[in-house]
Amino acid sequence: MEKQKKNTRDVLQYLALFIVLGTQIVRLILYITEVAYTIPERTLNLWMYIGFGVAIAILLVSYLFPKKEQSA
Repeated sequence: MEKQKKNTRDVLQYLALFIVLGTQIVRLILYITEVAYTIPERTLNLWMYIGFGVAIAILLVSYLFPKKEQSA
């Protein structure tokens, strides 16, 4: 069985997905543990928007790589 090479485009898109999910999971954990109530709301919003911005930037960069067809 040949070793399948990972597609750079797919790896970057999954990385962007995990950044968005990680941002929301951290925010949820901070609210569940009530640590978020000691942090200013502006800081929490900044955390979310920075995460989204980085993920969107990575997603846009991923489209610079050609999409490779999966062989069966």
